[in-house]
Amino acid sequence: MKDSICKNAPIIPISAQMKYNIDGILEALCEIPIPARRLDIPPRMIIIRSFDVNKPGAEIDTLKGGVVGGSIL
Repeated sequence: MKDSICKNAPIIPISAQMKYNIDGILEALCEIPIPARRLDIPPRMIIIRSFDVNKPGAEIDTLKGGVVGGSIL
């Protein structure tokens, strides 16, 4: 796809089972530029999914909370 953001992405053949070209993938990861960080604004977290760890019908005194997963922007 010519309009894809990945159109110029490298293709790195690897085999984790045979330990083939693992150093190549690590080298490519190290070449990714680190984006500029804005430390003067509060972070935002985009929550992708959440899980309730409480048992159904739990009393308020026994609630433990939940687990969330996502990305910090």
